[in-house]
Amino acid sequence: MLRVLLGLAIAALVAGEARAAASEHGAAARQTSPLPTAATLRGLAREVDRRHGGRAQVAVTRGGRVVAAASSGPTTRPFRMWSVGKVATAVALLERGGTLRADVRRAITDALVGSGNCAQRQLMVELQRRAGGIEPARRALARVLRRAGVRHASIAVGAASNRAGCRRYLKNASTPGVTGPSLQIGTATWRLSDAARFAHALDGLPVAGLLRRAKRHAPDDGVGTSDVTGDLGWGAGVALKDLKPAYKAGWGGLGGPLIYEQVIRVRDVGIAVTFEPRAQPAHDDPYRTRTPQALAQLLRGLRPLLGLR
Repeated sequence: MLRVLLGLAIAALVAGEARAAASEHGAAARQTSPLPTAATLRGLAREVDRRHGGRAQVAVTRGGRVVAAASSGPTTRPFRMWSVGKVATAVALLERGGTLRADVRRAITDALVGSGNCAQRQLMVELQRRAGGIEPARRALARVLRRAGVRHASIAVGAASNRAGCRRYLKNASTPGVTGPSLQIGTATWRLSDAARFAHALDGLPVAGLLRRAKRHAPDDGVGTSDVTGDLGWGAGVALKDLKPAYKAGWGGLGGPLIYEQVIRVRDVGIAVTFEPRAQPAHDDPYRTRTPQALAQLLRGLRPLLGLR
């Protein structure tokens, strides 16, 4: 009987090792499988454009070469970071070191999970205070972007004050001068290849865990995301939900080049996607456009090409 039990135990151990080896092999295969060609990505983007009525872009990388394509026009056209810049702000602040007060830690969560604009204001003013001013804060942001592989960012952006729009959110903020001048990192520009490289770097950032959390509206924001009528977990939060991606969305440009974007790290792949609807809505709420459907279609099309099953 003892021999039988011992034999079963050894068999189970061997089977477990075999499964582990197969899993490791599968992971290695995913890591080494080739990226899709630009022509293949262009076909996906054009199908999204045809079905949803807007210019689509997509770029993918595994940390080295970036493959990018658009449904029309060049992929080197700069566009604004919008709320994706909140990630760089939070990282630059955390890199200053020291203990963060409870309301500042809450603002990091609200900015990254809820895309709160008032939370972002507090983080930027806090960064400026700890860095020693607006220009040192700008340099800190540039370092975060540069280390993430961003090569073409322009952060020569201005600073703006806010005296009323965030009054409710900031009334108990411990950050001195929180309604004063704040760098507008969201208006900084970059290219699609930059967004893909930044996406790939998300997994190594100290805020990666927050970026994997289910998105929710920031409490009592007062501006911007308070007007989004649907779930903040659109795009990657729908098409890649089962893979638990780290991702951040950004959008803006109403009345001009309106663009919706997401940077996504899933398994070993960095992905950047954008959508520019041709029909201009009355408000930049993604749900007043075809953006959620467009990016979900684009990302679902990418899954088999990247081995994301």
